[in-house]
Amino acid sequence: MAQRNEKEAGAFGVTPQSFKSATADKQNREVSSQIAELQKKVAAVETAAPGEDETPADTELFALRFAGYAWPYVTGAVSITSGSPDLDVPGSGFGPGNLYKGEKLDFEFHLDQVTASGLAYFKFDVLGNAGQGSPEAVVATAQPYTPGTVSNRTVFAGAFFAFDRRIYNARLRVRLGSAGGSISVPNLATMLQRFAVYSPVRRPS
Repeated sequence: MAQRNEKEAGAFGVTPQSFKSATADKQNREVSSQIAELQKKVAAVETAAPGEDETPADTELFALRFAGYAWPYVTGAVSITSGSPDLDVPGSGFGPGNLYKGEKLDFEFHLDQVTASGLAYFKFDVLGNAGQGSPEAVVATAQPYTPGTVSNRTVFAGAFFAFDRRIYNARLRVRLGSAGGSISVPNLATMLQRFAVYSPVRRPS
């Protein structure tokens, strides 16, 4: 009885013959070998240094976070002459949502059947708020001009914005304005809008 209840020697970790068994000893050796092989494969990943004409390693990189586009129609005629206030292009605009510190916004706008003379322009406004019930305000603006005198033509304009703080509920507003000339767009003119938001790529410290 005393021999049958004899306390076995303690065993800790993966050691040979822990259980006084040839099978256990074999399995322990196999496991130890597999662990050693895995440890050899788990090594620090080293990226090759960029070549002389390649992008430097400390260059800030960006990745596309999301994008959107639409090809709607102008929902009302617009006509502006010198002295007129800026007017929204009916049916235009986008709501990209929250924008974050360090992000960049790329916006393209094509408008068909544009007739203009003299100096006229597009005005792209990014509006948003600072959160906590703050009012909406313009946080960035771009004002590309139309190419002089055009008659019933498609006009393209674009803008690139960078943000140094978080913008809540951001939206894009497209307007037409005059800087001494005139510009008009008929109802149901087609327009193509496209935007893309780029976020900085996170890097290990």
